[in-house]
Amino acid sequence: MSVANCTMDFNKNLVTINIPSVKIADSSFSLNATALSDIKNEIIIKSANIKSKFINVDNLAMYKDAPIAKLKPLIINEGKLYADKVSTLAYGKPVNLFAASSDIKQ
Repeated sequence: MSVANCTMDFNKNLVTINIPSVKIADSSFSLNATALSDIKNEIIIKSANIKSKFINVDNLAMYKDAPIAKLKPLIINEGKLYADKVSTLAYGKPVNLFAASSDIKQ
C-alpha cells in the first residue's frame, strides 16, 4: 500500500481528507472525504468521493483481514465511486466493468 501527498485538515468536529494517489495491490485511486474527528468507537466518513483508473476487487478483498482493517469499524454514510475499469472473477471467469459509477449509501 502506498499513499502520496495526503492532506488532512482538522477542526473541532470534522476532518477533511484529500489523497490524490492511493495504491493497494494493483488498484489505484484518489479519495476526497469528510469524516467525524471523534474516532473513539468507530471511524465515520460523512461523505467520500473515490475516483480510479483501475480497481481489482479480488486483490482488494485480500486486505480485509489486515490488522489495520480491524482497528475500528468503518462507516461510510454516503459517497460516490467512479472507476474507468473494475475487474473481478465470477465463477472463475474474469468480469470487467468499464466506466463504472456508483452511489454509496449507508
